[in-house]
Amino acid sequence: MPSTKSSTEGAATTVRLLITKERSQRAHQAALVVGVALGQGTHEGCPYAFLKTFKRIIDDETVPEDIPFAVPYDDLENQKIKISPKVKSIRGKLNVPRERFHLRGRSTYLWAGLQFH
Repeated sequence: MPSTKSSTEGAATTVRLLITKERSQRAHQAALVVGVALGQGTHEGCPYAFLKTFKRIIDDETVPEDIPFAVPYDDLENQKIKISPKVKSIRGKLNVPRERFHLRGRSTYLWAGLQFH
């Protein structure tokens, strides 16, 4: 289960993805049930393959937490803020927040919808 934290400065919820062997196996079993229910057949494979795919999907829609949105990239570069090509590909040329998660540190993911509270 994801753990949640709330701060005194507002309703900030931190979702930490804690992935263990047991959780990955349960997630894989759930994916098999959903796949069969949707008519996709059974997917024989390792739970770690599912875990790897799940992590890739999350990482593809994650940007670092400290990059402001709706500010032109030129202005950010003038402020010495490095913008990776991944962020530019997710947010587009107008720096519009389209990501689903923000990355805090190395392993803490925040739901991106929290920035609009």
